[in-house]
Amino acid sequence: MFDLISIQMWFHDSIIIERSSIFVSSYINDTYSRFLFSNLIYLNIFSKNNYITFFLNGGEKDGENQITRFNNLLTFYDLIQQSKKKIKTYTIGLAYDEIMVIGGIGDKVYT
Repeated sequence: MFDLISIQMWFHDSIIIERSSIFVSSYINDTYSRFLFSNLIYLNIFSKNNYITFFLNGGEKDGENQITRFNNLLTFYDLIQQSKKKIKTYTIGLAYDEIMVIGGIGDKVYT
């Protein structure tokens, strides 16, 4: 049901979730998207900060179903549009496919 890589990514995300940060380090498959969406919803409800930070670094994945990937991207987009917190996105490596689109969705914050 859950593959080892997705569980390791979820554990890594849960460590930095307390800082209102989510580290996206892989292409977004079904398993990882569930963890990503739940972290985003959790931070929207329980975070004391006014923003949620996404650190993006993901490679491309050719073998995934394109319709599933598009559905995951639309779900993520809807969650961000409904977010009560500002979304900051930082690309710290390669950004392929839907991760590149996620990088453009967040609020533009210049520091």
